[in-house]
Amino acid sequence: PGVFESRGIEQKLANGYGVMNLLRKIRHVYPVVVMSSQITSQSWGVFIELMKSLTQFVPNIQSHLNSFVYVFTHGFEHESNPKAFINSSINGKINALNPQEKANPDLVALLKDVAMKTNPVTGWKQAFLISDPRTPEVKFGDLLHTIVSGTPISRENAFTAFCDQE
Repeated sequence: PGVFESRGIEQKLANGYGVMNLLRKIRHVYPVVVMSSQITSQSWGVFIELMKSLTQFVPNIQSHLNSFVYVFTHGFEHESNPKAFINSSINGKINALNPQEKANPDLVALLKDVAMKTNPVTGWKQAFLISDPRTPEVKFGDLLHTIVSGTPISRENAFTAFCDQE
């Protein structure tokens, strides 16, 4: 189940239950954040809410940033340079954070991590743009290799407290 991806309150509750049930059973996770232009539309507001949720879900997220992989999917094709657009938009959101958001060091660190990994000058590192599954730009083997080459976040180090409080 996805976050912010449901068809009503019943589906939202079922998704939440499914995620919590899964998290109670696993030992570790390789975090992959998948976003489409739907999530990043409307001034990227849902994107910021997703990032806030991640900082609550993974305590001390700053020590786990090297584990995160970001995948951007359909909806960016209309941009002449989608990668530059995504990176510019993320940097714009960082600069436009309200004072309460700026005071959240985990949120700021997570957003800066996305910006760093989507930097078109230094090359997309741990970030992928998949606008069409048939595109030769992304080799899915490279994506999977990047994911499993990262350091998994163990249940004990990250989301045990989240599971217990929910």
